[in-house]
Amino acid sequence: MGVTKSGYAVSRAQWNRLAARFNSSVCDIVAGDRDRVVDGLVEVALKRRPRPVVIDLGCGMGTFIRRYGRRFSKSIGADFAERMLRGARRRCAKVPRVRWVCSSVEEAPKRVGEMADLSVCMNVLTSPDAALRRRQWKALGKITKPGGCTIVVLPSLESSELVAQVEEKLRPGSSGARSGDGTVVNRGKARQKHYTRKELREAAERAGFRVVKLVRVPYPWKDEGVEATKTVTRGRQPWDWALLGARREK
Repeated sequence: MGVTKSGYAVSRAQWNRLAARFNSSVCDIVAGDRDRVVDGLVEVALKRRPRPVVIDLGCGMGTFIRRYGRRFSKSIGADFAERMLRGARRRCAKVPRVRWVCSSVEEAPKRVGEMADLSVCMNVLTSPDAALRRRQWKALGKITKPGGCTIVVLPSLESSELVAQVEEKLRPGSSGARSGDGTVVNRGKARQKHYTRKELREAAERAGFRVVKLVRVPYPWKDEGVEATKTVTRGRQPWDWALLGARREK
């Protein structure tokens, strides 16, 4: 599927259609975080601000707010797909003090009208369109209060290279299906921007964040569509990068 006219690898219409089968079709990093890496980052962020406001940009079906929303004085979930937001409202019906906003990441500073003690953006800043990604990173910086924190999760280019190596061992010649243009990788029918550790750190710093932690969030091989044995993988797992950043004071 190439890039849509909006610059997103997955269009608003496609994302709306995925709402009905979100659990089976979308890799939800919070739900699949068996090592509780995100838990640890949330704990560090909560120590920095009492009674914080959290804003989840690209909230999807609201998994982050359902798991952590009770720990915040207010939660705001923003997504550009209205059907996703309707699903999130249903899933988070028992979570108090939640507001839902239909907005893209880049429009969120204007649409949400508030600033976050903690901003969250999970596997959203992945458009192949570099100009769009720059606007989204800028918006993430704008919506986070000076001194506040952000948690950003993004696909790892190093992990994608590992997956390609394992696929090649299992099915010689198959890894070419994942190849893309530089750091933009083909994942199924979508083309997604992947980040090296160094590149993610630099992107966060350009957006006004000091990097506090930058760690791996492992996930199962089956999420990559790979049935791999420990003999082939040598005990390694694919992973996303998770970054905890602190917004620089003005």
